Amino acid sequence: MATTRAWIIVVLGVALIASAGAGSLLLSRSAPNATITASPHWGLYTPTSWNIVATKFEQRGFTGASIHVVTGTKLVSTGQPFAILGARSGSGRNCFAVARGTALGVTICNVSKPLVVFAARDLCAQCSPGRSPLKTLTILSLVRRDVSSVTMIDRGHEFGVIISPAGGGTYAFNSGTALNHAVLRARGKGASILAQVPVRLP
Repeated sequence: MATTRAWIIVVLGVALIASAGAGSLLLSRSAPNATITASPHWGLYTPTSWNIVATKFEQRGFTGASIHVVTGTKLVSTGQPFAILGARSGSGRNCFAVARGTALGVTICNVSKPLVVFAARDLCAQCSPGRSPLKTLTILSLVRRDVSSVTMIDRGHEFGVIISPAGGGTYAFNSGTALNHAVLRARGKGASILAQVPVRLP
C-alpha cells in the first residue's frame, strides 16, 4: 500500500537473503517470541537489572508502568542489553533514552533530526564461519515521524530497514552486523532523501 511505511527490525543474527536478480541483500528475522514481547524489557534484562534501569528512568519524572523497551538486543561481545527505552510523563509526553546495560543515556523528547543514531561495538560469528568473529556494529535509531523509509548502505549493498512505532508518532529500529562506515539513508515523501548518516565509532 502506498501509505504503508517500510516496517523493518534488523537484529544481530538475522538471515541474509539474496534479492531475486537484484544483486542486493535483504535483512530479515522471524516474528518475535510472544513471551518475550509481552514483557516490558523483552527478556533482555533480568528482573533485578530491569528494576535498576527502570527506576532510573522513573526518577526523571516518568510513569513507572509506562517504561518499556522500544527496540534493542543483547550485544554478543559483552552479553549486555543495548536498547532504546520509551516512557510517558505524567502529562502524557512520550520520551526516550538509550540504555547500555543499566547505564541510561540522556532523555530525548524531541526527535528533531530524521535519524537519531546510536552505535555499539559488537561481534558476529555467523559473518565469518570457521574464523574469528567479525568485528561489527550494532545500531539503534529513533526515526522522525516524516520519514517513510530507511535503508542502510553497507559492503556495497543497500538494505531495507523496517521501522516500528515507538510512541508519540516517533519510530525506531535496531540493526546488527554493520561494518564501521556504513551509511543510513532516510527518505520522505516521494522518495526524497532527508538524511544520510555515516555510522562510525570514535
